[in-house]
Amino acid sequence: MSILPHQTNNDMKTQENASGISKELQFLITKSNIFTKKFESLSLSQQQEYSNYIEEAILEELKRKRLEKIIPMILEGKGLKDK
Repeated sequence: MSILPHQTNNDMKTQENASGISKELQFLITKSNIFTKKFESLSLSQQQEYSNYIEEAILEELKRKRLEKIIPMILEGKGLKDK
């Protein structure tokens, strides 16, 4: 089961990015209470690592794949570099 909601590029473009979090992660935060709680339980440096990981991807398809990879990690409370 995926919590990644169906979204369009226009949905993500309208998201505010005042927190410094990537628009893709910000979109998930606004759409899922479970994801929000887990993401906010991470340290600020872990949150920023995830955000940078998404923002570094240039192609939208790569961003999507990276999101699919990190969502379970975030829900487990793991940082990007945790094993």
